[in-house]
Amino acid sequence: MNKNLIANAQLYATRRELEIAERLGSGKDGTVFVAQRKLASAKVAIKAHRFGENYWREKLAYERLRRLQISSIEGFNVPCMTEPTVLKILDAFEELGIYLTDVSPANIAFAD
Repeated sequence: MNKNLIANAQLYATRRELEIAERLGSGKDGTVFVAQRKLASAKVAIKAHRFGENYWREKLAYERLRRLQISSIEGFNVPCMTEPTVLKILDAFEELGIYLTDVSPANIAFAD
């Protein structure tokens, strides 16, 4: 396993107050870790991609499924990239070269 992937996933988790619990799986494109919030019981998955191209391809696939309103395939839930407002924010970040790869309701908060 690529040690940079582990280090990047750990850095990502630390910045979001997550604790990596275990490696869920890995393949040629990257590694997926199970993480848990330090202050809550919510669990999330962190996927560390080896190459930026793979991240973009996967993101576009999830967006296409969302547009087609497909939420499950063969009994498995399709990961949700999140609501349209957050997608606009992510696009703005990406224009600045900032790529967030673990976006979920558990790790997004809006100011009141």
